[in-house]
Amino acid sequence: MRYGILSDTHGRLHPAVAEVFTGVNEILHAGDVGSEAVLDELEGIAPVIAVCGNVEPPGLERRLPEVKTLEREGLRIVVLHGHLVRAARPRELLDAVRPRTPDLVVFGHTHRPLEETLEGVVFFNPGSAGPARFGSRPTVGTLEIGADGLRLRHHRLDRSGR
Repeated sequence: MRYGILSDTHGRLHPAVAEVFTGVNEILHAGDVGSEAVLDELEGIAPVIAVCGNVEPPGLERRLPEVKTLEREGLRIVVLHGHLVRAARPRELLDAVRPRTPDLVVFGHTHRPLEETLEGVVFFNPGSAGPARFGSRPTVGTLEIGADGLRLRHHRLDRSGR
């Protein structure tokens, strides 16, 4: 199974996202969606699981959960934006998701791509898929879950996207 992972679209979906996410089974959006239109565009690619970020318009803020816990192919995945956790760093995020420790935590907020393992938990931030802010370049991620476990990858969108 293959999943698209993105965050911090801030109301605008980079045109290369559709190409990178071709063939994904599901999309995980780690908050700061910014508009219903972004969710609609993503739904045209694959079913979407999204959480609330810190800059959602009122309609989305009421509709999206702050944290979503999923079971996918035997893995426990927690999706959250990270703005409610000091600095949105893996150590603080790990403390926030206990006591049921997941296999993977997908988060956003920092606009910086990151993959780090801490105490057996993989933390993945796809970076920002929206307008460039804080010196960031647009990126998304993909997750593949197979017999050999999970494989994560970052994709820069300002080049070919793949």
